[in-house]
Amino acid sequence: MRFNEGETFFPTNIENFLEQSSLYDGDGMLIKDEVTPQDLANYPDSENYLALDDDAVEPHDYNVYASVATARNDWIVIQYWFFYVYDDKPLAGKHEGDWEMIQIELTPYGDPLFVGYSQHYGGEWAYWWDIERDGDRPVVYVSRGGHASYFESGSKEYVVTRDHHHGDGIIIHPRFEPDYNITMLETQDWLKFKGRWGADSRSVPGPVFRHSKPIEKLPSGPVAYIWIEPVYWMQESLKLWDG
Repeated sequence: MRFNEGETFFPTNIENFLEQSSLYDGDGMLIKDEVTPQDLANYPDSENYLALDDDAVEPHDYNVYASVATARNDWIVIQYWFFYVYDDKPLAGKHEGDWEMIQIELTPYGDPLFVGYSQHYGGEWAYWWDIERDGDRPVVYVSRGGHASYFESGSKEYVVTRDHHHGDGIIIHPRFEPDYNITMLETQDWLKFKGRWGADSRSVPGPVFRHSKPIEKLPSGPVAYIWIEPVYWMQESLKLWDG
């Protein structure tokens, strides 16, 4: 993962966020402070939401969540999810709690064929052999503040601003410092939580309930749930990368 110069938020484990957050119901009534992952499983309603404490600090231990599933026709889908404490992209709606991800589709024989990168509520897909890789790992260029994932270094228009993803900042890599842990998602009870990962209206739900709807296809475009419909998400919601 190659971050833009000036990035201040990096993928971390959700415990770092929860221990600095409180859980509220849809009426704004406090359910629990000093939240634990089990609390999210106990209070999963979609109207509930998390809110960062005023004195919250950015953690500096890096974590990536992973999921492996079998799709139709025995294709294998690997998803890597990145949780950020805060999205501080100027002019595009700053908010607490940011989930982004990438996806790799493999044939039943285990050969990678397609790759999809989420970019806010849309994204792009590409053929495995067309993308930049470091050995057998795809390279991800992460946009400053908004954390969208891109296949190459550059800058791209987004709504009323631009995504800058030059890769000229910190590099997080499993083979050298700073490295990161990988946590399997399927074992996490908090996946049942349907609410928002932040107090802001733009804060998003977690992986199981995260959907994709590209800006250019609103309001009538397809809504694809990334976790539940990974193949449909890539085929119907993403654009083919023109790099």
